[in-house]
Amino acid sequence: MRKICHYFFAIPILLTCMFSIGQNVLAAEELSPNLKAATIIFDPSENETADYVKGDINGDGSFDVLDVVLLQKWLLSVPGTSLANWQAVDFCKDNQLNIFDLCIMKRELIKDQTTMENKDSNAVHVNMPTIVDDYDEITNDMKEMIWKKLESQYPTTDLTDFTFVYEPKHPFSKAVKGWIFSIYYKDILLRGLGTTMDDVYAIVISKQNQCERVDIHFIVDPIDFSKIDVTAHCISKSEAVSPDMYVEEPELIIYTVWNELPCLAYRAVKENEEGEYIINAITGEILEYIPYYFT
Repeated sequence: MRKICHYFFAIPILLTCMFSIGQNVLAAEELSPNLKAATIIFDPSENETADYVKGDINGDGSFDVLDVVLLQKWLLSVPGTSLANWQAVDFCKDNQLNIFDLCIMKRELIKDQTTMENKDSNAVHVNMPTIVDDYDEITNDMKEMIWKKLESQYPTTDLTDFTFVYEPKHPFSKAVKGWIFSIYYKDILLRGLGTTMDDVYAIVISKQNQCERVDIHFIVDPIDFSKIDVTAHCISKSEAVSPDMYVEEPELIIYTVWNELPCLAYRAVKENEEGEYIINAITGEILEYIPYYFT
């Protein structure tokens, strides 16, 4: 392996990314100027390794923090450092290694570690939906409660096409003492009209800030959602929904009512978010107006 060109000392590159190794958190702008300016260019034809693990720059078969430390040392020309395969960390795919690759490498390592944690927590559960939490408020114990509840309610049903998305701003979030989730089927939001609360949702109920139980509301049997042709041709939003009916862009959903098959529909939220219209996405018929009673 041959370095074609080593350091270009130019105006230091200031990056906004933050990365963490162990307990040490370092901003890119705090790095040595040598590291910020380092760029090493390679001849791609000189790579000897055809198969490799992305990020595995030391060649031990895995991508971990040791690879990050090695690249950082190598960019700083620390004596005695060498790379088993530079292409494994060419995250920018430009036949160069520099601070940009290092930042992406650290971000990918954190993402991989998070993915492995989620897989480990779901390892004993089969045919379960994905649980998404963009607010970092849902603990593994809470996810475990949801999965166990689903397994007890639907022991033979494959729920892998469903996604539970934690939404603290859900229209009914003020009505519940707990954490509420919207439910999606094949990435389409489910909405419904039930008998207790007007929606399809899941809730982890809290009592004095302690998780007490989980309530799951599909309104119909989850198997019924597999009977929907989610690729069916829908009329346009402008044809289905009058502009005076909504203040937010109408959203394609799957609408559900007790004892009826779900259907594709548009959801149009009214001014001041006091309620929403549900319009059949195939026929344009207004199916329901759902007021937010519980807000």
